[in-house]
Amino acid sequence: MKHFKKFFGPWVFTVALIALLMGTGSAGAISATHLRVANCTSGIVPSPNPGSLNILRGITYVSENNVWAAGSYVNGQTNLADTLIEHWNGLQWSLVSSPNVGSANNYLYGISADSANDIWAVGYDSTGYTQSIIEHWDGSQWSLIPHPNPGTGFNYLNGVDAISSYNVWFVGEEINKSQTQDDILIEHWDGTQWTVYTSPDPGAAENALDSVAAVSPNDIWTVGNYSNTNDHNLTLTEHWNGSSWSWVNSPSVGSFANFLRGVATVSTNDVWAVGFYWASPGDITDTLTENWNGSGWNVIPSPNPPGGDNFLGGVFALNATNVYAVGSSVSGTLVIKWNGTAWVIIPSFNVSDASNSLLAISGPPPNGASGNSLWAAGFYVNNQNNAENTLIERFCL
Repeated sequence: MKHFKKFFGPWVFTVALIALLMGTGSAGAISATHLRVANCTSGIVPSPNPGSLNILRGITYVSENNVWAAGSYVNGQTNLADTLIEHWNGLQWSLVSSPNVGSANNYLYGISADSANDIWAVGYDSTGYTQSIIEHWDGSQWSLIPHPNPGTGFNYLNGVDAISSYNVWFVGEEINKSQTQDDILIEHWDGTQWTVYTSPDPGAAENALDSVAAVSPNDIWTVGNYSNTNDHNLTLTEHWNGSSWSWVNSPSVGSFANFLRGVATVSTNDVWAVGFYWASPGDITDTLTENWNGSGWNVIPSPNPPGGDNFLGGVFALNATNVYAVGSSVSGTLVIKWNGTAWVIIPSFNVSDASNSLLAISGPPPNGASGNSLWAAGFYVNNQNNAENTLIERFCL
């Protein structure tokens, strides 16, 4: 199981398993009626596809007229992966130019906005040994930002949370050429300088973080996975208390493979993490949701449509009774909602005759910003020509 992610990237569960294992099964026509709520229309919103293998892995909400999505695409002229950033201006999604490092593959996996003029995107490039990349939007352009790459072999950044202009956290993993263990990578920008933080590495082989979210500057959670001595993957959660990072034990279902892909915070005593698991080799994947109640993490039952693999890639919390997670199932996109009592499936949308998957979700932040919609991003694979295209969906509240 070691380096399972490295060959396919953190979206391995959707590309490798949905596109390959699901074969040519059709996801069907759009699976929910378009709903109109206060000038908001739920459904698939057209988004650009500049090349081939167009995939969106992250999305962040600034306002109803200002939403950003990030991922990658394969440039037809160079046959290399380039960073992909798209913007919603209230009327349409459009491409926004973003930089790339050298003549190499460049990927973006996470994006987070503090304000309209302060947005961060993270990923990595494959120039020589893989190095993490960080890009910043200052209100007029995206720029590459110099930052630490401590691993002498490979460095990956998968998640980012911009709390303020002087408090931004970045998470991923690093690998040194001289060692066999992958270590957690946590970096921080305080508005002036970079700090690489030491954090526990519970795994015997791989330790990786995929998402980070803050309750407050002194109460932050990050999630991912680690592998034990049997090379089986277990859930990984770590916590920042204002002075140091600590490993917090979290449950895993079965003992074979567990991955946490997203985290969202409601309060100090209410945090959600989502992902997927295999109970044993050869099994289909099932959704995995866990909740922190202030004293411990607990697995919370979540829906699994019958007939095939089910995944969750991202989660967003409006409040304690409105938490949303997105992913995919054998029938297409999967969106579930925590209503304070249970997770329930809510209507979502699919491109006809394609394998559809959502990897990230965002919406109005709990800071008084007005808004009446959630946005989710991912991709779909056309079953006729196997072309990957961006997928963006809007859900009216």
